[in-house]
Amino acid sequence: MNQDQQFILNNLQKMIEYIKQETEKKVQIINKEAQKDADLEKALLINPEKEKISKRMEKELEDYKTQMKIKQSQKMNKLRLEKLKVKIDCVNSVFEEAKNQLALKIKNSPDEYKNVMKNLIIQGFIKLLEENVNIICKKEDYDLVNSIVDEAKEEFLEKLKKEAKKSINLSKMNVTIDNKFYLPDNLLGGVFLTSLKSKIRVDNTLDKRLELLKQTATPEIRKILFDSKNKKNAEKKN
Repeated sequence: MNQDQQFILNNLQKMIEYIKQETEKKVQIINKEAQKDADLEKALLINPEKEKISKRMEKELEDYKTQMKIKQSQKMNKLRLEKLKVKIDCVNSVFEEAKNQLALKIKNSPDEYKNVMKNLIIQGFIKLLEENVNIICKKEDYDLVNSIVDEAKEEFLEKLKKEAKKSINLSKMNVTIDNKFYLPDNLLGGVFLTSLKSKIRVDNTLDKRLELLKQTATPEIRKILFDSKNKKNAEKKN
């Protein structure tokens, strides 16, 4: 090979090497651009999905928080109801015990019960202020009521003269004790008075009086039983 041919061959190799390098550079550039495009396209596809997932997770978290609040509220309400039931049961037990003690008192203190019955009858007369009055009592109390009704009537009329208006005149007052209908045996005692063919009624049984007492005294009893301040003061005094 002569020198001219060698020169041409060398130049040709250099040109091939240069073209090869340039081609590799372009390939690298193309690959980078392609990777950028791919990353961009990937980001365009992924980001909306990430946003959807993020929003869904946020919603699920909010839903979870809401459910937890609801459950907490339900637990608190249940606890309040349980506490209220305990308080109601305690108050009821107080009055149940009072009822039991009252039943024993009636049984063991007949003279005291007799006086109570007379006062209950007088109070019934005062509420009715009628000439014709019918008294209903327990069958076992019939003889007791019969023995005190005249005295109760006299005391009532005496009170009426002293305290009532002159226009009220019940001097011809007629009182009957019902011997056909009686109060239920499960009642403690007391009397039920009626007038004007039972159109006017006065429930003066001990059970009714205890029920009225329960309605008025329950707040104070609750305060005594459950007020922490009262308990602390009691502990300090002791």
